[in-house]
Amino acid sequence: MLRPILSVVLFTAVSLHAEPLLQNKAEELRARFQERQQQTKTWSAGFTQIISMPGMREPVVSRGTLSYSAPDQMRLDFTKPEGEFALVNGDQVFLQKTGKKLSKKSLGDNAGKPFEMLLGLLQGQSREEEKDYQPTITREKDRYVIVLLKKDGASRRLPKQITNTLDAVTMEIREVLVELPNDGTIHYRFEEVARNRPLDAALFTPPGK
Repeated sequence: MLRPILSVVLFTAVSLHAEPLLQNKAEELRARFQERQQQTKTWSAGFTQIISMPGMREPVVSRGTLSYSAPDQMRLDFTKPEGEFALVNGDQVFLQKTGKKLSKKSLGDNAGKPFEMLLGLLQGQSREEEKDYQPTITREKDRYVIVLLKKDGASRRLPKQITNTLDAVTMEIREVLVELPNDGTIHYRFEEVARNRPLDAALFTPPGK
């Protein structure tokens, strides 16, 4: 089973041999990505989610599909574990876990933070204030790696580091690695990306409506 901590180590080892982009090139890349995402009306992909937390014997691996409808609707449907989902509708997050009642959270809550980060990425704008993170962009073979390292003095509740990986040709999001304040990690890998294809509006209807 793939361990997120191993992926962090491997990423670090590869990055040692990659030169950061010059500032003008990095700004050009960010502008291209933001413009592309802001022109995106829908986005969907299969995903693998790997969560590792202190005290866990093994990482928890989940799979499913992510669906996004601009500007602020996103849904993750899990096939493993089957039947679970997370729905973001505006500033509300609905979470359905196996064997538990549906819960409703705010996007700004701790439980909503990982979804807020994903939504901001799909929108083409980081919801994390730039004053809190120092960005570095490197080119590694067929991908760009964008590392957001939390600055000294930033809130302890924010992730320590966020690493976004983009395909260098298509500019599609391939991986997201979030390193949490408690030394846990959440790792997403995306495949079979589809952009601006029709999505059923019912996917984003809050439960009970």
